[in-house]
Amino acid sequence: MSLSQLLSSLRRNKFMALLLAIEVAFACAVVTNALFLLQNKLAPMLLSDGVAADEVVLVNGLINFGGFPKTQIDGASRALQQIPGVRAVSVGGLPYDGKFQFRSRLRPEQDDGDAIEGSFYLHHNLVQALGLEVVEGRDFLPEERIDLPFGKIGGDEMSGRSALITRGLADRLFGEGQGLGRSVRTGAGESGSAMKVVGILADFIRPEPTDAAVAQYTMILPLRLIDVPILGFALRIDPAQRDAVIKAVPAALEAQLQSQAGFDLEVQPFDEVRDAYFQTSRALVWLLLTVAGVVVAITATGIAGLTGFWVQQRQRQIGIRRALGARRRDILRLFQAENLVIVLVGSCCGLALAWGINLLLMQRYELPRLPWVYLPAFSAIAARVRDRTRISLRNSPIISARPVAVSSSRRARWMSILRIWAGTSSLPEPLLSAGRFRLSSNRDRIGFRSIW
Repeated sequence: MSLSQLLSSLRRNKFMALLLAIEVAFACAVVTNALFLLQNKLAPMLLSDGVAADEVVLVNGLINFGGFPKTQIDGASRALQQIPGVRAVSVGGLPYDGKFQFRSRLRPEQDDGDAIEGSFYLHHNLVQALGLEVVEGRDFLPEERIDLPFGKIGGDEMSGRSALITRGLADRLFGEGQGLGRSVRTGAGESGSAMKVVGILADFIRPEPTDAAVAQYTMILPLRLIDVPILGFALRIDPAQRDAVIKAVPAALEAQLQSQAGFDLEVQPFDEVRDAYFQTSRALVWLLLTVAGVVVAITATGIAGLTGFWVQQRQRQIGIRRALGARRRDILRLFQAENLVIVLVGSCCGLALAWGINLLLMQRYELPRLPWVYLPAFSAIAARVRDRTRISLRNSPIISARPVAVSSSRRARWMSILRIWAGTSSLPEPLLSAGRFRLSSNRDRIGFRSIW
């Protein structure tokens, strides 16, 4: 069948074709954006943070608006280190804690191209405290670790310092395997600070890993902030003594920080902090899965009903085509071709609608652009239409009818007459109710027999 004949057939049944196209467009737009949002929420949860989670306890909620002096920070660190079961202590910003984080534009020192946004931690001993893995180079040396007043962040004191960066950040800035020994510059132009990469970390996430694409763009500097209003501690502990360490931490900090430690103090295992951070994301993931599942179920049910009804409504047309000699596979190919056109039209409209919804979400909620890889999601819908059409045709009594043998000459003559009737005017009622014709043996007239 030519394309013009196919489109002509669809125009004669345009209402049902339009309903199917609308179903496909709606499902394509909603499911595509739901899957994209689901991936954005799920991807950060699946990232490796590089932390020895079962051996780490995080302490935060220490606030002093006047700033914690160096003596108090040193005393609190020593007190925590003396707790039985504590192996390493580091003070500074913590993972999954957005209250105290630093970001900057990063680029190679000799490159004036576009910079990328990265996060950095200021710690003396964070590698040991979190159990991070250094895959290339080394950790900071004792002479590289200095104290920095809170008000001098970003000044000349940061220039020339050593730095640890993640493998993802090193590959992004310098190319795969090219980061060790190179220099990273913060800020724009020559005014930024240049730091030499002395070690490459396997994995380490930003304080707030909301975007999986850049969550590993992380750097550690050997600086400890003093006179800072917020303190956070990372403790590497013996897992067997975790409960005892958690109970001992408040008393140790209270003795050193003179009641400042009692202000919203939180002492939690690392895995509990991580679970609490992603609690909202998990709820959204389940919500999006439910929405996508309901939309797919409703759309599949609607498509099944419309396709089955469409086949039933066209039984007379199927019977005429069978009477003219069409085989079962010819009828199936006809409906499949029609459904292909419907799905393509509905999918194109659905893709445009999905793109428009994504642009609206980008403006309102700062979501990333919808990748093209999500747009062919209509293929599953097309498969559903195809399968339902095959089932409906298989169950149709007309399509299951067996041919009736007639002489070739008379068959050709009466097939020509039927084609003329089908193309010029409506067929007689007996012919419309028949699925197959035969020639009577005693006179030249058309006789009919029922096939159901």
